[in-house]
Amino acid sequence: EYDHVFYTETRSEGNLYYVHPDRGRIDFDVASEAFMSKLSTKIRSDNMKPYRVVNADATRWISTGEYIFILDVANKQYRQIEIPPASRGKNITRSPLPFLFGMKAEDAISRFQLSFGEWHDPENKNKKGAVINVVATPRDPAVAREYNRAEVIMDANSFLPIHLRIVDPSGNKETVYQFHQVEVGATWLTNPFKVPAFGGWEKLSDTKAEPEPEPAPRRPVPATPRAQ
Repeated sequence: EYDHVFYTETRSEGNLYYVHPDRGRIDFDVASEAFMSKLSTKIRSDNMKPYRVVNADATRWISTGEYIFILDVANKQYRQIEIPPASRGKNITRSPLPFLFGMKAEDAISRFQLSFGEWHDPENKNKKGAVINVVATPRDPAVAREYNRAEVIMDANSFLPIHLRIVDPSGNKETVYQFHQVEVGATWLTNPFKVPAFGGWEKLSDTKAEPEPEPAPRRPVPATPRAQ
């Protein structure tokens, strides 16, 4: 995460798990020493020095299909959010990583203003790899209060994510994710989506999420009149 006010770059490493349609997990762990040793590529505007690199705390985001758990691992605290019955069994549309949990194309078109970004090169004309670069601006005011721009870069052949960039409404913070070793059809020794064992943890909140609004139907484009 880049903070353009305090000139910091906060780093973490971790894993992402997803099973269609509504089970997901994101593990953000303390970054390795090798990762932390690299200088920031962001340069301060006042003294032309790199941003200060900061290590993030370990956190977890887990969707079991019925509940969402948000864990602060360092402080052993968590928040619990019940998913409304009407929203269960559907694609995860709101998470720390939008667009990565099976959002349907028609939902994306309805919820966001979409365009291609500067890295869009599905035919690999620049010889740097065939990629699809989509920029999304939220139509929903509630989502726009969380972020005003999301940009995803996908492999043009597999459609798997490579990068995700999210900009907050003020423009002062941006969060960038890079994905490596993406595997489809992976198997795990243990179930990553089960309810965590919270013995000795403090529950900060227990709430119910509001049902997701249904996407507005797309209006048909009127035909262009033809002169007779």
